[in-house]
Amino acid sequence: SEKFLIMDKLLFFAIAASKALPTINQLYSSVVLIKYSTISLNEVSNEIENLTIDAKKTRIQKEKIYFKKTITLKNIDFEFLGGNFKLENLNVTINKNDIIGVCGPSGSGKTTFIDLLSGIYKPKKGNLLIDDKEVSERTIDSYRDLISYVSQENYIGDLTIKEAVILGHVLNDEINLSITDEKVRDSLEKVELLNFVDQLPQNINTKLGEKGIKLSGGQKQRLTLAKAFFTQSEILILDEPTSAIDQYTEEKILDRLYSDVQKNNQTLIFISHRLKSLKKTSKIIFLENAKINFIGKYEDLIDEQGNLLRT
Repeated sequence: SEKFLIMDKLLFFAIAASKALPTINQLYSSVVLIKYSTISLNEVSNEIENLTIDAKKTRIQKEKIYFKKTITLKNIDFEFLGGNFKLENLNVTINKNDIIGVCGPSGSGKTTFIDLLSGIYKPKKGNLLIDDKEVSERTIDSYRDLISYVSQENYIGDLTIKEAVILGHVLNDEINLSITDEKVRDSLEKVELLNFVDQLPQNINTKLGEKGIKLSGGQKQRLTLAKAFFTQSEILILDEPTSAIDQYTEEKILDRLYSDVQKNNQTLIFISHRLKSLKKTSKIIFLENAKINFIGKYEDLIDEQGNLLRT
């Protein structure tokens, strides 16, 4: 009977542990997310502080910056999570009008690399240069104005489809509303979303609900990509923008995107786990173990069977 009592107790603890495990995992994930987001939170805090300083007329004088030739990460070192994650000695140059693919295993530093390139994170060491001129406190705002960033987190507020596409744009009063609607519809068509939108009661003026609840995961991604088509910024950065989209639709969207980028003299930097998605890029940057392990053509990274060549 004593053995049965011990077995009962062990069974009880096993069942209790199994019930508690999802909550523990969720708690752990939340702690990691908080730590990971600390740097971004600090950047937002600094911007708010700068606005306060600006109100006192003591903020540093801002300067306009232009992108004519190259963007360079030079001798960049960066770390976060208490030094548990480090990117070291990053050196890469991106030419104007390049279509750049960024790939590598999960946790290799792809998103962090992009955040450094876009000026969201400040390096511990090294410089971010545009046309061989350092991006400084005076020019960082102007540099960021050149960039449209589509992240892998597709947050959509309780907006209409049109508002979601043009979000972040201040429309000139002289722009005719019908032309603006036409551009919105054109952007939606390029991401294979216009047919769906036209079946909605109010078309592009349909409300999406909080967090875009009326859309599927793939539709949210396509709507976010429609913003990228609409914006036509000089530098377009896409972080895993097609992970929830089927391969056939993705190929059609990317063909249009690459065509638009070349036509509008834009520079595209595109993160993807799907190596086939990067086949038509002009150059691929492959990260592994928090280092750039390869820079070159798709054909030099992938063998004839589509397997990754180790470099």
